[in-house]
Amino acid sequence: MIQVRKANPVLIYGDYELLAPENEQLYAYTRTLDEIKALVLLNFSTGTVDYELPKGFKGDNILINNMDSLSMKGLRVQLQPYQAVILQPK
Repeated sequence: MIQVRKANPVLIYGDYELLAPENEQLYAYTRTLDEIKALVLLNFSTGTVDYELPKGFKGDNILINNMDSLSMKGLRVQLQPYQAVILQPK
């Protein structure tokens, strides 16, 4: 994770925007640095969490995923318990 962070300045210096603050299971936010964006999705629960990806993200450009796969249905992802994913738009 440290290597990914160092290789992607957007994760260090990018402007932070919290998404879905009402969702107590999911910590979702974007980082934006100039034209570069990253979406961070963290499931802090023992259950699965469904989340609709924001505009520009398709789930096919994964920087990091602590699980073997990312479950997708259209633009909706289903995060497994304690799954952490960082995506970038293509």
